[in-house]
Amino acid sequence: MIRVLIDLAQEKRSLVVVTHNMAFARRVADRIVFLEGGSVLYDGAPEAFFDSTNERIRRFLQIFEMTDYRI
Repeated sequence: MIRVLIDLAQEKRSLVVVTHNMAFARRVADRIVFLEGGSVLYDGAPEAFFDSTNERIRRFLQIFEMTDYRI
């Protein structure tokens, strides 16, 4: 499944994906929207999201191992 999504992203197809796989998101996203409790806490570039100083986003990212899964 992830392989198909990566292929579509590389073809520059528009995708909306909801995921907790942060390695995948970092690899293919050109925009990240982070929601909590129905509110948008972040909407922007992946680079800034993964380097965020927002404490809630940092805690969220610490939950997930940032290594790529074999595809």
